[in-house]
Amino acid sequence: MKIKPLTGSVLVQLLPPPEKEGNIFLPEISAEAASSSDDPYRRKQARRGIVHAIGPWPKAKNGFAILPQFGIGTTVILAPHVGTKLNRNIGEHFCMVRNTDVLAVLTVE
Repeated sequence: MKIKPLTGSVLVQLLPPPEKEGNIFLPEISAEAASSSDDPYRRKQARRGIVHAIGPWPKAKNGFAILPQFGIGTTVILAPHVGTKLNRNIGEHFCMVRNTDVLAVLTVE
């Protein structure tokens, strides 16, 4: 089965939380919100993932498409509790988010 995101949506495969994030600080949320879920993919910190599919991009008032700043295969950072969680029975965790919920793109320099 294939999933095709709708306009302005992005399908992201969530990565397991790293032991150490290096020089990147991922903001935390309150302890009570974090303790409400024992799912390791729904943490109190921002989440990392790999973009698997991108829906059509919305158009501006002048009719031009608003181009993305990331593509398929890009590693991105998402806010802690955004999107709709999707799971496959083979242990893969995905999240469908709006393109504006992507906070940053991770690059190696």
